Amino acid sequence: MISRLSLPHLCVRVAIQEERAAIEALSKTGGPATRDFAFTWHRWGNWETAPPFVAKSVPALQLVGFLAAGFGKTYVNVYYLLVVPEARRQGVAIALLDAAWTEAAQRGCTRLKLKAMGGTVAQSFW
Repeated sequence: MISRLSLPHLCVRVAIQEERAAIEALSKTGGPATRDFAFTWHRWGNWETAPPFVAKSVPALQLVGFLAAGFGKTYVNVYYLLVVPEARRQGVAIALLDAAWTEAAQRGCTRLKLKAMGGTVAQSFW
Protein backbone atom coordinates (compact mmCIF):
# COMPACT_ATOMS: atom_id res chain seq x y z
CA MET A 1 0.00 0.00 0.00
CA ILE A 2 1.34 3.40 -0.96
CA SER A 3 0.87 6.37 1.34
CA ARG A 4 -2.09 8.56 0.44
CA LEU A 5 -0.04 11.67 1.16
CA SER A 6 1.19 13.60 -1.85
CA LEU A 7 4.90 14.13 -1.26
CA PRO A 8 6.68 14.45 -4.62
CA HIS A 9 10.10 13.84 -3.04
CA LEU A 10 9.07 10.51 -1.52
CA CYS A 11 7.97 7.00 -2.51
CA VAL A 12 6.41 4.92 0.30
CA ARG A 13 5.46 1.27 -0.17
CA VAL A 14 5.80 -2.23 1.26
CA ALA A 15 9.38 -3.47 1.16
CA ILE A 16 10.44 -6.20 -1.22
CA GLN A 17 12.77 -9.05 -0.25
CA GLU A 18 15.67 -7.54 -2.22
CA GLU A 19 15.62 -4.53 0.15
CA ARG A 20 15.96 -6.62 3.29
CA ALA A 21 19.73 -6.22 3.71
CA ALA A 22 19.56 -2.44 3.28
CA ILE A 23 16.68 -2.12 5.78
CA GLU A 24 18.46 -4.31 8.32
CA ALA A 25 21.67 -2.27 7.91
CA LEU A 26 19.72 0.96 8.37
CA SER A 27 18.07 -0.40 11.52
CA LYS A 28 21.49 -0.85 13.13
CA THR A 29 22.20 2.89 12.78
CA GLY A 30 19.16 3.94 14.81
CA GLY A 31 20.40 3.21 18.29
CA PRO A 32 18.88 0.88 20.87
CA ALA A 33 15.30 1.50 19.74
CA THR A 34 15.82 -0.17 16.34
CA ARG A 35 19.04 -2.15 16.73
CA ASP A 36 17.25 -5.48 17.36
CA PHE A 37 14.91 -5.13 14.35
CA ALA A 38 16.73 -7.63 12.09
CA PHE A 39 16.79 -10.38 14.73
CA THR A 40 13.24 -9.78 15.95
CA TRP A 41 11.58 -9.50 12.55
CA HIS A 42 13.32 -12.66 11.34
CA ARG A 43 12.54 -14.58 14.55
CA TRP A 44 8.83 -13.75 14.35
CA GLY A 45 8.70 -14.64 10.65
CA ASN A 46 7.43 -11.18 9.81
CA TRP A 47 9.44 -10.73 6.61
CA GLU A 48 7.00 -13.15 5.03
CA THR A 49 3.79 -12.08 6.80
CA ALA A 50 4.29 -8.38 7.59
CA PRO A 51 7.16 -6.85 5.61
CA PRO A 52 8.06 -3.32 6.68
CA PHE A 53 7.06 -0.18 4.82
CA VAL A 54 9.92 1.73 3.22
CA ALA A 55 10.37 5.36 2.28
CA LYS A 56 12.69 6.19 -0.58
CA SER A 57 13.74 9.58 -1.84
CA VAL A 58 12.69 10.55 -5.36
CA PRO A 59 14.27 10.51 -7.90
CA ALA A 60 17.35 8.84 -6.34
CA LEU A 61 15.34 6.03 -4.67
CA GLN A 62 17.68 6.10 -1.69
CA LEU A 63 16.30 4.43 1.44
CA VAL A 64 15.45 7.20 3.93
CA GLY A 65 13.26 5.35 6.43
CA PHE A 66 11.21 2.33 7.37
CA LEU A 67 8.30 1.37 9.60
CA ALA A 68 7.64 -2.16 10.81
CA ALA A 69 4.25 -3.03 12.27
CA GLY A 70 2.25 -6.06 13.29
CA PHE A 71 -1.46 -6.30 12.51
CA GLY A 72 -3.96 -7.84 14.90
CA LYS A 73 -7.70 -8.31 14.37
CA THR A 74 -8.59 -4.84 15.66
CA TYR A 75 -5.27 -3.02 16.02
CA VAL A 76 -1.97 -2.21 14.38
CA ASN A 77 1.12 -2.23 16.59
CA VAL A 78 4.00 -0.05 15.36
CA TYR A 79 7.18 -1.71 16.59
CA TYR A 80 9.90 0.13 14.67
CA LEU A 81 10.09 3.51 12.93
CA LEU A 82 13.34 5.03 11.71
CA VAL A 83 14.04 8.02 9.48
CA VAL A 84 17.63 8.95 8.60
CA PRO A 85 18.65 12.26 10.21
CA GLU A 86 19.04 14.15 6.92
CA ALA A 87 15.45 13.28 5.90
CA ARG A 88 13.76 14.22 9.18
CA ARG A 89 11.15 16.99 9.39
CA GLN A 90 10.18 16.42 5.74
CA GLY A 91 7.07 14.29 6.24
CA VAL A 92 8.78 10.89 5.98
CA ALA A 93 7.58 9.50 9.33
CA ILE A 94 4.03 10.76 8.74
CA ALA A 95 3.99 9.17 5.26
CA LEU A 96 5.21 5.84 6.67
CA LEU A 97 2.62 5.97 9.44
CA ASP A 98 -0.09 6.85 6.91
CA ALA A 99 0.83 3.81 4.80
CA ALA A 100 0.65 1.53 7.85
CA TRP A 101 -2.64 3.04 9.01
CA THR A 102 -4.13 2.71 5.51
CA GLU A 103 -3.20 -0.98 5.49
CA ALA A 104 -4.60 -1.38 9.01
CA ALA A 105 -7.91 0.24 8.03
CA GLN A 106 -8.20 -2.11 5.04
CA ARG A 107 -7.78 -5.01 7.47
CA GLY A 108 -10.54 -3.63 9.72
CA CYS A 109 -8.26 -2.33 12.47
CA THR A 110 -9.58 0.53 14.59
CA ARG A 111 -6.75 1.05 17.09
CA LEU A 112 -3.10 2.05 16.90
CA LYS A 113 -0.52 0.88 19.44
CA LEU A 114 3.06 2.05 19.57
CA LYS A 115 6.07 2.42 21.79
CA ALA A 116 8.93 4.89 21.93
CA MET A 117 12.02 4.93 24.10
CA GLY A 118 12.28 7.92 26.39
CA GLY A 119 14.78 10.59 25.46
CA THR A 120 14.79 9.71 21.74
CA VAL A 121 13.70 11.57 18.62
CA ALA A 122 10.78 9.13 18.42
CA GLN A 123 9.43 10.27 21.77
CA SER A 124 9.16 13.84 20.49
CA PHE A 125 7.54 12.65 17.24
CA TRP A 126 4.76 10.76 19.00
